[in-house]
Amino acid sequence: MKNQKGITAIVVLVVVLIVAVVGLAGYYVYNMQKDKNEPTVAPTNSQQDNTKNSATQNTTLAKEICTKDKVTCIKYPDFWEATIDTQEDEFAGPVQVETITIRNEATGSELNYTSDIDGFGGGCMDGDISTNITKVVPSSNYQGASVVTVLSDTDQEEVYLYKDETMTPTVGVSTSCAYAYISLNQNMTNDYVFSLQASSANKADTAVLENMVGSFTSTH
Repeated sequence: MKNQKGITAIVVLVVVLIVAVVGLAGYYVYNMQKDKNEPTVAPTNSQQDNTKNSATQNTTLAKEICTKDKVTCIKYPDFWEATIDTQEDEFAGPVQVETITIRNEATGSELNYTSDIDGFGGGCMDGDISTNITKVVPSSNYQGASVVTVLSDTDQEEVYLYKDETMTPTVGVSTSCAYAYISLNQNMTNDYVFSLQASSANKADTAVLENMVGSFTSTH
């Protein structure tokens, strides 16, 4: 009797194990088939709007950096890094030259502003250079200036603030010597010269750089 009970217990245990294995296998197959049949859910309008808003926020000019005298300021996005450096110009005498650098560390795109430039110039004749201007927008913050986008010889987009009382930049290829110094801006009233230029290492940064250059304000 004891042997029969032992055999019966073993048989029952084996049956239970077989049923459990079959049940688990069936459950796994059912879930696999269910996942295949479920339709892919597309992002809702709300989700798409949130993504779009995030991208917009990343390029919003939320910060501002100014020269130490607070007369010149440039705005830039949150995730760009801005620094300012002051050095004495050994050629112009006791003049403090300030340099503002605003950089997107992730892409390498960069904007540079330099104050109190002196000693620029050199030999240049019309036809010596070729400047491919792709876009010109009047600056709404610096009277008489334009935000000029240029395509360089290496297909890199560059953005400048350009102000010249004798010439208005236009879209197209220019061989005028004046454009050799397209980054230089001169206030004829006080003979103040500065440079504002930006280099885009990423196509997506060009519009941001244009907005940054366009945000430039100064009493000079």
